[in-house]
Amino acid sequence: MSISIYFSNWVLHHSSISCNACTEACPININPLEIILELRRYVALEESKAPNEWNMMFQNIETNFSPWKFPIEDRFKWNKENE
Repeated sequence: MSISIYFSNWVLHHSSISCNACTEACPININPLEIILELRRYVALEESKAPNEWNMMFQNIETNFSPWKFPIEDRFKWNKENE
């Protein structure tokens, strides 16, 4: 079982709420929250295993440089329609 499958099933769905309690309680002074957040980023961005709405937003940011499907040229058309 790969780490991402295990991680995505366990942490992304039922575990960490990013309260930082694990970091404060850790007896060897590591920061598990940083590890959890980095693994979440990897699963979401590299493996596209985020919710479908997020994946669409990421794709729009990559192609249109904004979370919406509108190209840069069309961003202010709403303003011209209201004049």
